[in-house]
Amino acid sequence: MSKLTPNQNKTIEEYWSDLDGLKKQLRYREWELLNAYQETDINIGGGKANRISDR
Repeated sequence: MSKLTPNQNKTIEEYWSDLDGLKKQLRYREWELLNAYQETDINIGGGKANRISDR
């Protein structure tokens, strides 16, 4: 098993010290992905075809 470097230990401690804040950010992001952004199609008329037609 390899040992962690002092830099890795510091990073882990920072995550642990702000665990509640990270959980709050995660809950908000989950809500944002599931509920907040629901794109509606405003181009209901369609567009032009990209082909030359005989008509």
